[in-house]
Amino acid sequence: MELALFDPLTGQTFSVLINPERPVSKKITEITGITNEMVNRPDVPPFSKVIEQMLCFCGDGEVCFVGHNAKSFDVPFLAAEFARVEKTLPSTWRFLDSLQIAKALEWDLHDSGRPDSKHARILSVAPV
Repeated sequence: MELALFDPLTGQTFSVLINPERPVSKKITEITGITNEMVNRPDVPPFSKVIEQMLCFCGDGEVCFVGHNAKSFDVPFLAAEFARVEKTLPSTWRFLDSLQIAKALEWDLHDSGRPDSKHARILSVAPV
C-alpha cells in the first residue's frame, strides 16, 4: 500500500510504500495501481516500521485526513494497522471522505466511485 501525506500549511510531503505483509488483491491493484511486485518485497517496510515517522510528520496537534472513500477504506485500514502495532489512532485526528461529499452533492460518479475528471480536479488537494 502507499501512505502519502501532504501538509498544506508547510507544503511538506511524506510518502512511502508499505509492505502489507499479505497479497494485494486484484481489486486493490485496479483501484490504486499498486501491485504485489511493488510492495511485497524485503526492501519495502511494513507499517510497523513507518508508524513513528508518520506520527512525527503529523505532529501532536489536530490533523484532518482527506481521502476519497476514506470512510470505507483508509480509516479502517489505518485503524487495523495501528491495532496490529498495539496503538490507537490519535483522538486529535479527523477524517474527511470526499466520496461522501461527492454523493451529498449528487455528482455523477463512475462505477468505480470516482467522480469524472472535472470533479476530481476540484477535489484534489495534493500537488501533482
